[in-house]
Amino acid sequence: MKNFIKVSQAPQTKLQLKKAILNGSILVFEKDNNWDKDYRKIDNVKIILDLWSGFRYAPSYQGEENEVTAYLGTSFFYKFINA
Repeated sequence: MKNFIKVSQAPQTKLQLKKAILNGSILVFEKDNNWDKDYRKIDNVKIILDLWSGFRYAPSYQGEENEVTAYLGTSFFYKFINA
């Protein structure tokens, strides 16, 4: 079982999250709700950073004890783990 970052521990802005991904302190996991049952680790984060403007990330609306989630469109969900 993966211990994804809770909202209370997560970067609070999209820019802070991007910086943490770039410096390697946060690992990214992806789930395609159309096909995947579990989250899988993304090794090449350059792919998601190229699509960064389309991401929705709003931890303040997700509840303090929930795992923080980012979204791309309606099918792709992203969760994070501290490296």
